[in-house]
Amino acid sequence: MKRIIDAGHYYLAKGPTIWSVIGWQIGKQIARTDDASLLFIDDVHSLEMMHPEEKEAGLVYDYDPQYDLLIYETSVFPEAMLVLENLKCLSKKKKAKMRRNGQWYCSGFPLTKSNGDPLCGLLDAGLSLSKFNLGYQTGVNVLPYFYEPQQVQVLRLVKKAIPEFVLQVILFNEKGEFWEMPQ
Repeated sequence: MKRIIDAGHYYLAKGPTIWSVIGWQIGKQIARTDDASLLFIDDVHSLEMMHPEEKEAGLVYDYDPQYDLLIYETSVFPEAMLVLENLKCLSKKKKAKMRRNGQWYCSGFPLTKSNGDPLCGLLDAGLSLSKFNLGYQTGVNVLPYFYEPQQVQVLRLVKKAIPEFVLQVILFNEKGEFWEMPQ
């Protein structure tokens, strides 16, 4: 089964931090010989929108991971919107619904802004669809522990909208200790 490991991400607005380095090291540690590596760069969110722990982390200037694939967040907008379309087509109880404010919701959380732009969870689900469309059956997201609430949403969306794709989430702390997030 083709697997891709997404580790070491960073925000273009800030640059790579120690969180990027630790994530990349964990991704390499768990990788099998036939796994592909992905570096994801968030070129959507500003410094103000970053998680405080990531925003406050010092920059790493010699970060140069050797990845197989590089994806920028803006490039997954079309896939995020396809995930939304898939979610709109589910059974009445499970499908995405638009609220009066113009936002799309599914599984109890917002998917879009009121103007229709995808939020983080939907963008991450769109990234999973991109991985699936590239021929990977399994994806592993390696992220700092403070992304757990968002990844709970992503796992739910992927199970609903892309059931053929297996997504695992590995969380880690500042000491480099890591664990798999429960499905």
